[in-house]
Amino acid sequence: MQKLYGILLLGFFATRLVAQGGNPCFTLPKMQIQIKKRMLENRIMWQNKAISIPPTPVYIPVRLWLTANSNGSDRYVKYLELFQFFCTTNECIGNKSIQFYIKEINENLDNSLVHKDPLGQGFQLIVDSTKLRQDAINIFLTDFIHPTAGAIFLFNHDFILLDDHFVQKESGILCHELGHYFSLPHTSGDWFDYQCNIPTLDQRKGMVFPEYVSRTKVDSNGIQICNYAGDGFCDTDADYGEVMNPNTPCSYTGCAKDPDLVNLNPDLSNPMTIGSYITCFDSFSTQQRQAILFDFLSPHRDYIKTIYTPKGEVIEPKYLAPLDKHQFVRNDSLKFDWEDAPNATEYILEIAQNINFTLNLLQFKTTQSEYLVRNLSPKKVFYWRVLAYNSNSYCLKEPQVSIFTTGALTTIIDNDFHQNYNFTILNLSNSNILRIKFATTWNHSILFSLFDLSGSLVLKKTIANQEIDIDRSNLIPGIYIFKFITPEHKMVYSKLLLN
Repeated sequence: MQKLYGILLLGFFATRLVAQGGNPCFTLPKMQIQIKKRMLENRIMWQNKAISIPPTPVYIPVRLWLTANSNGSDRYVKYLELFQFFCTTNECIGNKSIQFYIKEINENLDNSLVHKDPLGQGFQLIVDSTKLRQDAINIFLTDFIHPTAGAIFLFNHDFILLDDHFVQKESGILCHELGHYFSLPHTSGDWFDYQCNIPTLDQRKGMVFPEYVSRTKVDSNGIQICNYAGDGFCDTDADYGEVMNPNTPCSYTGCAKDPDLVNLNPDLSNPMTIGSYITCFDSFSTQQRQAILFDFLSPHRDYIKTIYTPKGEVIEPKYLAPLDKHQFVRNDSLKFDWEDAPNATEYILEIAQNINFTLNLLQFKTTQSEYLVRNLSPKKVFYWRVLAYNSNSYCLKEPQVSIFTTGALTTIIDNDFHQNYNFTILNLSNSNILRIKFATTWNHSILFSLFDLSGSLVLKKTIANQEIDIDRSNLIPGIYIFKFITPEHKMVYSKLLLN
């Protein structure tokens, strides 16, 4: 029997986690028993059967549901961070035999009950949504799960809920929940929070068999106890599910002893521990990886066994417009353009007011290599970048960043208005005077302003008798923009060429 390949990924402290202490995974002991039962059933099913691992990876579809409030607000859409988080997850749980790809990023579930209370009032709405799309692993990113927990795998409904505050590049929480999805219980089994002042055999909380530190200890039938006690794996260390010390999250400082009074020393780098995987996850054991493969091959997982041919690598596109450090005279309608990226199926244009893309971030998804953006703030410096990707290119590097500055002017286009307020521009002979005559009669004076292409005001006058004269002798030849506001409070802009 061939074995799944090993994987390795170093994890670092996740700074945005909202659950302080406790168990970030809310998959409770009752569900752990169900998960472990399936794992043991799979083990029996595939016992002594030859398993042929294909030469190319099996690709498993994942659908990410980005939920929001009923009015569409508060959706998690930091795409680069989301892609990097998924990349870390794929490296953690995947290998040369199994890989994941993003079948869909769904942004159409706008319901405050789902977003804020997915385990309560919003639960049935999630169940109904999942049933309609049982063709991928469904993962719902919500604003809240539980006061002390950030994720849960719902065994009976076969989907994952994830607090979107845990979405970070170096977080192992989704790797942990996908481990549950593929029949891996916590390393502690259904043990939950060992109590030092109570004898071990008196606090098993439903466990039929206590786990021992010794991996060779056998029961009265000569069977290794580690094959069915705890998480049911002999190549993971005994673990009684103690809450991790936040001061030493990757080093065990607990007090647990097994029934033989041997001190425990659980492996806190295993992704299936109940807390340290957030900070210091490393890799699954050989038997855990084997169990993942067994579960994938079982009938329970037929709905994710799809034929998928991965697309090629996406090449980062070259930006065409706006040019780097370009200064606009206007801000209302700016076209962003970039070269087509080979193998890309979608682009995300990001615009923000700082280089870290955290200040007033705007994001636009498109299948085209251009996008028209309207109504940016005037006289502001903006940074922009393009994320080009396809369903299997989520391990994105930080893309190049370009910068531009918006102008002060905003153009309003109204066909009916321009028909009612026509004007003509006349060069008066033998003088430097340029006259603008308006066809409409007004009952009071109108303020007229003239700007250069940098957005600077160069002239402000009152329109009298439906005309205004501009002395060109003090103006540099070039293109200018004039503006006036009508009595109906409509704003007119027009270009003016001074020779």
